[in-house]
Amino acid sequence: AYWAWSWDELVTNDLPATFDFVYSKTGQKLHYVGHSMGTLTALASFSEGKLVDKLQKDVTNLLKTLCLDPNVDCYDLMRAFTGNNCCLNASTVELFLKYEPQPTSTKTMVHLAQTFRDGVLTKYDYGRGEANIEYYGQSTPPIYNMSNIPKSLPLFLSYGGQDSLSDVRDVELLLDDLKFHEGDKLTVQFVKDYAHADFVMGVSAKRIVYDAVIAFFDRQ
Repeated sequence: AYWAWSWDELVTNDLPATFDFVYSKTGQKLHYVGHSMGTLTALASFSEGKLVDKLQKDVTNLLKTLCLDPNVDCYDLMRAFTGNNCCLNASTVELFLKYEPQPTSTKTMVHLAQTFRDGVLTKYDYGRGEANIEYYGQSTPPIYNMSNIPKSLPLFLSYGGQDSLSDVRDVELLLDDLKFHEGDKLTVQFVKDYAHADFVMGVSAKRIVYDAVIAFFDRQ
């Protein structure tokens, strides 16, 4: 029962609880930085006006076992699921494989698969109309409508041309949903050569991305 959650619960419970906790301690509004699912959950939460079993580390162990094979290039292995990262070195790849992927619930993996399959950002689909009605009051899962994000909420979006997880087409769909956002509240950065892991481990990430993020915060 403890693992009976998907990223819906991160949107409705975990993220608001984190915001509330920090605010209660500091009395200050937060600057939030998200990457990958951290971005997904934040935007989904913002769109709603608010801030199952366990999948073990078997996947991680599989990657480590494969990497012990001298015929396997782990850099190519990571490239297969993150995109063609331009700016990693051998030590960062080793670090990535040491900590990623992390354990999560099977339900979260199913939810992500549903999103990929259907091409629509919705809450978890229980697969049966009656089950969805029990949870949502309707036969299909509700959609996370990104256009409902408050238009005055300052947003900085950075995306890469080589990213195979947050790919250009998906980001363009998001930007279309945000087309009525207040112009001075939305900053978009496109990094042509970046893939998914470059944003967190690229040797040039500070200069290209992080400095721009801090400058964005300073303007708010």
